Amino acid sequence: MEEEKNVVGFKSTREVVSEVLDEYKLMVERRSEHKGIVTGLSTGFYDIDCKTKGLQNGELILLVGRKLMGKTGLALSIVRNVVTRERVTAAIFSPSITNSRIIKRFLAIEMWDKKEIVLNGPKDSVELDLLNENAQKLVDMPVYIDDSAFITIEDIREKCRELSLEGRLGLIVVDSLQFLSCERDESGLGMKEVVRELKEIAVDEDCPLLLISELLSDGEKDWFKRPELASIDDSDYTKQYADLIMLLYAEQFDREKSPENREADVIIVKNRNGRTGKVKLTMEYDGFWFRNLVRD
Repeated sequence: MEEEKNVVGFKSTREVVSEVLDEYKLMVERRSEHKGIVTGLSTGFYDIDCKTKGLQNGELILLVGRKLMGKTGLALSIVRNVVTRERVTAAIFSPSITNSRIIKRFLAIEMWDKKEIVLNGPKDSVELDLLNENAQKLVDMPVYIDDSAFITIEDIREKCRELSLEGRLGLIVVDSLQFLSCERDESGLGMKEVVRELKEIAVDEDCPLLLISELLSDGEKDWFKRPELASIDDSDYTKQYADLIMLLYAEQFDREKSPENREADVIIVKNRNGRTGKVKLTMEYDGFWFRNLVRD
């Protein structure tokens, strides 16, 4: 065979095929490493599962980040992975985002290679048919969404109990703590009761409860600062009751860069069942959804 010539700026198909196969090999190795490690629900994110052993039943899991960091996108990516891989039912309580917007996000994940159709809307009947075809995949997805603008802890408790009686409730998501209705006095004791009762719901329903919470920023300087455990306000009592705390951070604000394939850090700062540390994920479209990071 004639020897291949290296031309500046080009790669031969031989080189690219080798790189692609190495990428797949790494994925298999990482999946193999996780075999037997996960004792709870797999998030679908290998490195998160490796540190957490999965989402554990009865645990309150806190996902924290500043505004526009992609907290909802990561939570919905976890939901989709859980219900498709683990075949359990998920309940989403979302006073902050309407159910139609949540479905559009799920639809964008299904149509990741043609996501512009979801994000911008169909231009013609061909694209509309493609939307209909992919939307059918979501019809039987075992996810229940409550987007009531005003929701209380008792509402959440009652609706989770109903789902448990109907079948297997595997995951509860609350988006977000700041939108829950509660009586809060100056001491913050009202919020303490809310967080404590959310933990009780996780225990009573014997499934993980993923609670999203927003970090308040003291101006633009804080917005760009990497969060840490001390960044969480003590007055909301989440640090006290949470079994697992994940901080989400993404250097995503350079608008000259493509919104695709950005890296985000999930910083695990508290974990009763495993290790702490930082995990990197790939963030799509400014946190619209997330996927596993494939390293070079």
